[in-house]
Parts: sequence; C-alpha cells; structure tokens
Amino acid sequence: MRIYSVMIHETAAKSAGSDPARRAQAARLVKEGFSWPAFFLGPLWLLWHRLWRPLVIVMVVLLATGTAPPLVQSLASLAVSLILGFEGNGLLRAGLERRGWREVAVIAAHDRDEAELRLAAMLTEAHGPADGRPTPPPAAPDAPAAAAQAGA
Repeated sequence: MRIYSVMIHETAAKSAGSDPARRAQAARLVKEGFSWPAFFLGPLWLLWHRLWRPLVIVMVVLLATGTAPPLVQSLASLAVSLILGFEGNGLLRAGLERRGWREVAVIAAHDRDEAELRLAAMLTEAHGPADGRPTPPPAAPDAPAAAAQAGA
C-alpha cells in the first residue's frame, strides 16, 4: 500500500464551500516515499513544482563541481539525484505549506486512482477534511461475525 498526504489550499477550500467537486479541485495528493521523477529529472522537477530554494542549492552544487574531475562530477550528480529522489516529495509538501496549503488527512491506497476515489469519498462526507476536521478511516467489518451471518 502507498501512503498519500491530502493537501488542501486554505483559500480555495473556503471559497469551495460544501460543493464536493470544487473541494476536490482545492485538494492535492502527495505520495510518501521515493520520487522517481525527482530522481531522473532533478532540477527540471524542482522547476516544475516551483521549489526555488532547493533548485538554487542543487544548481550551486552542480556548478561548483563543474570544474572538478569527471569522477567527482558523476558522484555529485548521483548524490543530488538520490537526495532529490528520497526527499523530493517532502520538499514538495514543505513548498506547498509555504504557499498556503495544509495537510488535512493521510490516505492509504494501492495506487493513485484508489487514493483519488478515497479522497472523493472523504470530501463528500459532511465532515470532510475541507472543514479542518480529520476523517476517520472506514471501519472494517468484524470477520468472525460476518462469517457467522453468512453461514446462518
């Protein structure tokens, strides 16, 4: 299972009111764990997500190693890629929080499509994450009781 953080933009969530479709547009899922796009695309990924501070740091490191021997350049590039891969989604969450987004829930799902379905279900509930209150996960049925009812 993958874990996704649900980020809601405060001003967009307030203007959306109780309309689930507009609330869904104000929400964003950010996956926990390794970011392959950040690993392979590095500075372009940072630029796409408007993460200016990490972009400047990465560019300084890469430019500083530009006159170093090729082995040092390769190791520095690999190190930057690994750091961005492991920390990319955390950097994205921090950047969103600086721009007025806040984490309101965490969703566990097998893939992004399932996470989006669970998000839609949460947003249609009366007390969804847009009004700031966490939504408890759905309760699992009691397996022995369910089996007894099925057999009866």
